[in-house]
Amino acid sequence: MIKQTFCIILAILLLTTPCTAHSIQIVNSTTRTLEIEQAVQTAFQNRSTLKALKFATRVQTANKKEALTGYLPKLRFDSRTRLSKGVKGFRSIITFRGSQLLYSFSGPLDLYEIAKRDEQIAKQSERLFKDQLRNDVETTFLTNWLLQKKHRQADLQAHSARTTFERDKHQQDQLLLNKDTWLISNATYAKEVTTASLLEQDTATALSNLEQRIGITFHTKPLFRWNPRKRIHLQALTSYQQKALEHRKELQIKDLQIRRERRRERFHNKSYLPSITLAGDISRDDVVASPAIQGPTIISQTIGANVSWNIFDGMSAYRKGQAAHAAMMQLRMERLNIVTAIRDEVTTAYHQVRSLLKLLKAEIVQLTQAHNAFVLKKLEQDLGLIIQTDFDTARFAWENAKFTWFSLRVDTEITLKNLLFSCGQPERSLS
Repeated sequence: MIKQTFCIILAILLLTTPCTAHSIQIVNSTTRTLEIEQAVQTAFQNRSTLKALKFATRVQTANKKEALTGYLPKLRFDSRTRLSKGVKGFRSIITFRGSQLLYSFSGPLDLYEIAKRDEQIAKQSERLFKDQLRNDVETTFLTNWLLQKKHRQADLQAHSARTTFERDKHQQDQLLLNKDTWLISNATYAKEVTTASLLEQDTATALSNLEQRIGITFHTKPLFRWNPRKRIHLQALTSYQQKALEHRKELQIKDLQIRRERRRERFHNKSYLPSITLAGDISRDDVVASPAIQGPTIISQTIGANVSWNIFDGMSAYRKGQAAHAAMMQLRMERLNIVTAIRDEVTTAYHQVRSLLKLLKAEIVQLTQAHNAFVLKKLEQDLGLIIQTDFDTARFAWENAKFTWFSLRVDTEITLKNLLFSCGQPERSLS
């Protein structure tokens, strides 16, 4: 019997909640209905911070490509005109030079690897911001959805309070109501009016927060659609901890930074090794005494290999290598701290979800009792056994029980989102 009643109550709740559409459309200012994934995708499209991070990634990509240009040939053209003492006329010297780096122990390849790590760090930073933005937008959306439900309940209570107040006022005018009852009715009505006013402010604030996060302003307040009927399947705590260590962007960024500093240390240490460059030039030297008199022309060609060896630079490269090594060790220690913090985040979120799931099950009992009382009062009202006030009391208890369940379900969903975010997979679902 309890199971059947639970199914009936859950069906009622689901009928009052729209289903989520399969297609995802970007939101605009005239959108009438809004779903959670729509809000997330709109934020991805509109947030200027995310666009700035995309351009930062492009910068690092360009730097990576620029590093490899060290192995491309270098060509240079020079033209000089000089006046020399003791020489009649002027000299015109034209030179064409070319060089090609053959090999360097600390050259373009090391710079390319360093720039490549910077590019990967930029990409991971972009993904990390998207994870944070998704979590923030989803939490704000669910808050708006809950306030929408609360607004409906508040409207029902305000209407009932107004009806009761007008009836009691009429009785008071006819001297049919004692003073205490009239004062209680007056206070209840004033309380409901104040509650409705405060709810309007909370709703406007929540909607403004959502608009800031998704980057648009709604002309009219949209209808928020979210389906709380999804089943929640929790795995073991160790499974979520393992996922967090595999997918958290903060750890991936630290790993890339460590590898970058290790490569930078090698680059500075190898700068004391030689580099070999092939170079050549062609030069033409003309002496011109006047426009009609052309002096001798000298054409020279040279080609050879250059060996450059940094034997001693005041230990500058050595000190830079030490700095890179120290930075690498610092990043390793920071990574250990992040691992500890991630484990704590996952553990806390996991146990919060478990606790809320237990509370949801307990709330179903209260919901069942309120529903049974409402059905009974409805039957008694139809038979003329109770007055409207008694029926309204049972209806309000049923509405309050439903809202309490919705509120607890939203808290559970937000905690689920936090658990997924702490695992580095906010786009996944535990439902």
